[in-house]
Amino acid sequence: MTWTFDSKSTRKSSSQALSPSSKIFKSEKSRSRSPFGFLSKRKHIGPSGSCKEVDTGEADEKEGEAQGKVIFWPKDLLKEDVPEARIMTFGYNTKITQGYSAANQGNIFSHAKDLLYRLEAKRRNAEKRDLVFIAHSLGGILVKEALRRSEADPDPKINNIFTSTTGVFFFGTPHRGSNDWASFGQGIATVAGRLLGVDTNDKVIHALLPTSPELELCRESFAVQWVKRGDTLTVRTFQESKGVTGIRWGGFNQLIVPPYSSTLDHPNERARTIDADHIEMVKFSGKNDENYAMVRDDIIELVKKAEQMAGKGTPEKKTQYTINLSTVEDASYDSKADQDIPQCLPGTRVSILTQITGWVNNLQSGDIIFWLYGPAGTGKSTIARTLAHSLANNGQLGASYFFRRGQEGRNGTNLFFPTIATQLVHTIPTFGTYLEKSLNRFANAKVEKKALGEQFKTLVQDPLSDLLPYKSGVLTKIIVIDALDECEEYNHVSQILSLFLQLRKLSTIRLRVFLTSRSANPIVNAFEGPENKVTLYRSVALHGGEFSAETKTDISTFLKEQFTTIKTKGKITKDPWPDPKDLDRLLNLATHPSPLFIYATTLCRFVYDDDDEGREEPGDQLDLWLEQCDSNAPQLYQIYMPILDQLLSGNYKKGERPKTLNSKNRSRLLQIISSIILLATPLPAQSLAILLNIDKDKVNHGLRNFHAVLNIPREPSKPVQLLHKSFSDFMLGNEGTGAVDFQINPIETHMMLASKCIQRMESQSNGLRKDICDVQEPGKFRNEIGKATITDHIAPDLEYACLYWIFHLQQSGQHIVDGDEVYNFLCVHFLHWLEALSLVGRISESIDLIGILQSLIAADRSTKLSRFLDDAEMFTMRNLGMFDATPLQLYCSAIIFAPESSIIKQLFRDKVPKWICKLPNMQSTWSPEIQRLQGHTDTVDAVTFSPDGRFLASGSGDDTVRIWNPATGQETQKFKGHTGAVNGVAFSPDGKLLASGSSDDTVRIWNLATGQEVQKLEGHTAWVNAVPFSPDGKLLASGSGDDTVRIWNPATGQEVRKLEGHTDSVYVVAFSPDGKLLASGSRDETVRTWNPATGQEVQKFLGHTDCVYAVAFSPDGKLLVSSSRDSTVRIWNPATGQEVQKLQGHTSWVDAIAFSLDGMLLAAGSDDRTVRIWNPATGQEVRKLEGHTDRVCAVAFSPDGKLLASGSGDDTVRIWNPAMEQESQKLEGHTDYVYAVAFSPDGMLLASGLHDMTVRIWNPATGQEVQKFEGHTSWVRAVAFSSDSKLLASGSGDYTAKIWNLATGQEVWEFLGHDDFVYAVSFSPDGKLLASGSGDNTVRIWNLATGQEVQKLEGHTNCVYVVAFSPDSKLLVSGSSDNTARIWNLATGQEVQKFEGHTNTVSTVAFSPDGKLLASSSFNEAKLWNPATGQEIQKLGFEDVITGILFSVKGQFLGTDGRLLMSEFCTPPAFSQQTDTTSHIFVEKDWISVGLVKLIWIPPEYRPSCSAFQNNILALACDSGPLVFIEFSESFGTTYPYISQL
Repeated sequence: MTWTFDSKSTRKSSSQALSPSSKIFKSEKSRSRSPFGFLSKRKHIGPSGSCKEVDTGEADEKEGEAQGKVIFWPKDLLKEDVPEARIMTFGYNTKITQGYSAANQGNIFSHAKDLLYRLEAKRRNAEKRDLVFIAHSLGGILVKEALRRSEADPDPKINNIFTSTTGVFFFGTPHRGSNDWASFGQGIATVAGRLLGVDTNDKVIHALLPTSPELELCRESFAVQWVKRGDTLTVRTFQESKGVTGIRWGGFNQLIVPPYSSTLDHPNERARTIDADHIEMVKFSGKNDENYAMVRDDIIELVKKAEQMAGKGTPEKKTQYTINLSTVEDASYDSKADQDIPQCLPGTRVSILTQITGWVNNLQSGDIIFWLYGPAGTGKSTIARTLAHSLANNGQLGASYFFRRGQEGRNGTNLFFPTIATQLVHTIPTFGTYLEKSLNRFANAKVEKKALGEQFKTLVQDPLSDLLPYKSGVLTKIIVIDALDECEEYNHVSQILSLFLQLRKLSTIRLRVFLTSRSANPIVNAFEGPENKVTLYRSVALHGGEFSAETKTDISTFLKEQFTTIKTKGKITKDPWPDPKDLDRLLNLATHPSPLFIYATTLCRFVYDDDDEGREEPGDQLDLWLEQCDSNAPQLYQIYMPILDQLLSGNYKKGERPKTLNSKNRSRLLQIISSIILLATPLPAQSLAILLNIDKDKVNHGLRNFHAVLNIPREPSKPVQLLHKSFSDFMLGNEGTGAVDFQINPIETHMMLASKCIQRMESQSNGLRKDICDVQEPGKFRNEIGKATITDHIAPDLEYACLYWIFHLQQSGQHIVDGDEVYNFLCVHFLHWLEALSLVGRISESIDLIGILQSLIAADRSTKLSRFLDDAEMFTMRNLGMFDATPLQLYCSAIIFAPESSIIKQLFRDKVPKWICKLPNMQSTWSPEIQRLQGHTDTVDAVTFSPDGRFLASGSGDDTVRIWNPATGQETQKFKGHTGAVNGVAFSPDGKLLASGSSDDTVRIWNLATGQEVQKLEGHTAWVNAVPFSPDGKLLASGSGDDTVRIWNPATGQEVRKLEGHTDSVYVVAFSPDGKLLASGSRDETVRTWNPATGQEVQKFLGHTDCVYAVAFSPDGKLLVSSSRDSTVRIWNPATGQEVQKLQGHTSWVDAIAFSLDGMLLAAGSDDRTVRIWNPATGQEVRKLEGHTDRVCAVAFSPDGKLLASGSGDDTVRIWNPAMEQESQKLEGHTDYVYAVAFSPDGMLLASGLHDMTVRIWNPATGQEVQKFEGHTSWVRAVAFSSDSKLLASGSGDYTAKIWNLATGQEVWEFLGHDDFVYAVSFSPDGKLLASGSGDNTVRIWNLATGQEVQKLEGHTNCVYVVAFSPDSKLLVSGSSDNTARIWNLATGQEVQKFEGHTNTVSTVAFSPDGKLLASSSFNEAKLWNPATGQEIQKLGFEDVITGILFSVKGQFLGTDGRLLMSEFCTPPAFSQQTDTTSHIFVEKDWISVGLVKLIWIPPEYRPSCSAFQNNILALACDSGPLVFIEFSESFGTTYPYISQL
């Protein structure tokens, strides 16, 4: 038994329990979180050494009953005495009371390795826990051997087991073996089997001899380890005191393990005797058993010692976590950006702070959220900041987030939960450990890009749920959220509240949320929404009511305090100052009609500001304020008019008339202020100056006196921000101020800012351009480009212009037309703009931004612009993922593979790198496929759009439901919980819930906002295939393999009724639009309609001749459509039951159908891999969508009918434009699988061998097929040209090789003789011979002049897949699936060399040009050999499969899959760039590469099954698709000189 504990915390393990099979352990499984759930089973090694699960609990219980007593193992009692531990059991045979036949027959020490690696696997994500081993009998030897191996292992995870071990408890371990045991010979087998639970053999008995070298090594190694560890390793020895009753050793009872063998003789060893025999010494009668008490006391002592060593009770050292989340640092209450914002003065806001503190400390309160609301200026943020400081000082603060409108990051929710989680790492002990574990499932994916529900679950809920209980009780932490109303993503507010309300489910920590906001409609609606309308929050109004009088007093205190400070700093001698009457007037103005702290704070900043050196004397400033105040005017007018009068009217002194600024200066100052107010996110003053094209000094000078309303930081890189939103309300006239002279015209300002943004991006000196960061490598990944590099080249003002020019354009309401500023910008800088968006990590927003531009088009004057944007949308959507990963592929792959008619391609063709001298011929138009969503790992059986079209859900055979953004193709959520394939998914009509039906016989309902499972509907006794909601959302129907349809109440999870009548599995169900009918389709070949209110069958539709897989009502309910395994789609009249139309065209089963929302189109998906779209009124097929490589299982239209989604057996979801025709003129290409391609030596031709039994010849210059050779009667596996390019050889599955004359197209020879597929053909360099390799394990040599077989080379013991001649044509090398390469003498037919060492099929072989080297590759390794001696020179391993290998022209370098292999065999001069400058292009997975440099990303539809490169032309042969030729310039090597060595 292994016992682990966390000496630094007492929390429960986060690991999940295995699934015990016995009743006793099933009851344990039902508990939500057992501290001992890590292992509830022991394991038994069966006859083959496999791991069997053995239920120890039930057997032990029965044994105790048989003996009339209850038996407890150490693990049973330690659960309560050491609750912070998690206990794992391990047994090579764990039934200690009885033997098992055919136990592992190896040496007993061989089990130690098994223990070590299983333990490492179970300790993942818990490596920091201390380890204690409790070992009985031979188990002690295993433990010692495991620790010996652990210490010596270089793997840190294995080595960690030794360093983490703090104690070992040995119970009757035979450290020195036993002479007595060995002497009993065969008899010991029975005894050891019964007593020790292990079958014995000669190896085991020999290992227990005192002279055993294994036993001695194990004992001595442990002794050395003990000395090394000193006090950090505690060892306890327990010895037996009785012989085993009923077992006679030589005629008397004796100890199984005598004292001399059970001790280690170490000076620190504490050996004690247990009053029991060898078997009973680890069985106890209960907690009061004296033997157990002795063991328990030693373990508790060890715990205390470990806690002391870990620093328990001392100030906790901060653990370093490898958590790298993007956060908004300025959002924290103590951020540097807000360091000067004041807190509540002592003695003020006492009542509200007392009420909040009472809520914090009331452990009985069920209020998860405390909502403090009130109008602008009432002091909410100051209270929140004061509370946060107080909580932090008391150790009660969990995290804080202060929203701020207009400030990027702080104005949205993208990084809300990452910021909260990062702070929780520092405020909740060991939260970081569980956060790391939770993040591990995302690998390299960015959790910040997931939906809010997924973020909350991963970053907050799951780590908090994994926390173990604290000894001191339930921990309380508060999250402070301020100004939620300034979150500009209003639709997320309700979701955030819903997510936080889930915190009530936490049992080990009490996490609560304090938040402030205005009582704006989005906030009020969020709290009063049905999902949040529960008594789990407390709302308190700050304005009026109980706090009104105190607030007035607090404002008075504040003013007096501030004026005292101003008097001192301003060296005012007048006393009293201010005059009491003036002070009373100011207090009255600040508190009527509502007490506004913003009035008081702005007044004080106006009177005196440390940062405003040009400010008038404080007394004069105060007089100016009083002079301007009008008690009849709105409070905001009173606050801001004195400031604006002074600043915008010139030098305004007491007693003087305002001096008007000249119009130029006034306009400039208003432009600056209006820009600050309407910017989408704040900018530093210098960046604002650049954006507005105003001299920096003029901007700084203009802002110098605005400290009363603006936060103007001293650091030039920090943004200028509004001190309070009420200033923008005033300037925009939102409060009815009547300040006409100073009001901002938002439309004109936004129009001006949009134009300034465009001008900034167009700047010749530092605007947008290709490769703006000077990366120079086209395949460089964005995450490999340093952030510093990006910020150095994309200044804040340029970044702002790229991100927000369209926002300002939209806010201006301006229409865009052909030839205007927008059109001209796009025609020059569209790609540059996308590149910049990618570099700053915002490319995913480009689709929406283009959509906004499309909405701004003036239809009658924007023909060109409209076409441009339509094409730009397709261009971007098709390549969005690539743009995000590799920005410079905008100018490579995106243009290369765009259709010829693409406007973007035509405009920006000149942006393609110069080393590509000829682009391939592409299809004429965009294909209807818009997006290919990849992520599922099994068949996608169901797809559906949300009612608003913003989301797409998919269900798959991988047991998951995934949520996608159909615009960007990004996965936003993944729902896990089903234990079988997900066959059906459906959104509720309000889009808030998602239902899924599965092969695990259940229906589950999920909350889309939170990602949580809210209902699990059980009742079906077989798989569930369909789960539609009724139109009103009050019912949910499900169809199942149990032949029934069931109707449920989704709110309660209760079954409402069961519809029976079908005589076989029900595959599909669908509600009519009015909810009055329910249709079902079944394997019984019928469609039935039901009355869902009564459960009665209404109609039975007969006509299909096979299973009915899908049904759907038309949107008006007048038609019912069904599809079947009989390959037809049928349209019925649901009222009469008559068949109206029969749609034929699919060539296989029709699995899915869907109507467009307007009822004008009907889509069907089939096993023939196509989606067909029909006109349901006429029955005519409108178009056929091809692209899936497996059956189409699901189809769904978006609500607006502009998109069509399909799910397939190829594990993908595809999104189509249903209005777009399939490419009108397909590229000429292959129509079947391509097995081989080869260039002619002169590069003028390319040959391809196909599954359709043909050989095709292509002209690389034109891309046209020039010849097709027919004659083979099976697929063509190999093709090769003769050295003079006049002949072509082909090898086929018809057991033949053929020779073709390229000039005449005639078959010259057919070589017969092989008894299996011909996998390889190769011409000799002198053109006299042809070699062929076959599945018959032979190589045959043919005379090209006579057509006769010259040699039959035998020796391989499996298929021969590759052959190659030596340069002098005297030798031949062959590679085989017998994992060898062999060289043959062609004159004698003898095997010359046999190269062994590969562990997989030898798939490629090549001689160097001088014949002195031989290269071979197998799977993911390449080897270099000396063909003369057979010696291996070098071995190179790779992560990926190697598909080709070749030497450079002069033989000095070896290349494979785009990698340059610099062999140690080569002499240094060979590395000179001047010796061999031929470049070779390789296809590596989804990239075209040269050397180590990725050049061109290959879209999925063009990824080849075969490729070839020669004479600077690369050919990509795609299965059932085009043959693509890309020509590279001859000067390519000079473009990338460091890779020209290839």
